[in-house]
Amino acid sequence: MDTLTIKTDSTEKFILLTLQSGEKSGLEIVKSFKNEKKSIEGLYPVLRKLVKEGLVQSRWVAEKPKGKSRFGKLYYSLTELVRTQDQQK
Repeated sequence: MDTLTIKTDSTEKFILLTLQSGEKSGLEIVKSFKNEKKSIEGLYPVLRKLVKEGLVQSRWVAEKPKGKSRFGKLYYSLTELVRTQDQQK
């Protein structure tokens, strides 16, 4: 079985902890930082780094809410490897 050693800074740790409760959009992650009165700089570069490292996965959801010009959102969640590792702790 693969073991996972996560070496992260505090922003990365908070993102991983936030995603333990389930899939979230970038805006939902930002709101969780504000709720905890934490500052966040460069959320999306950090998320891309976590995706590249295989700790987080992203999923594009196409949507066009009435009256808005938005065409979709990226949602982020922990990868199976991270979830399995968390359950073993």
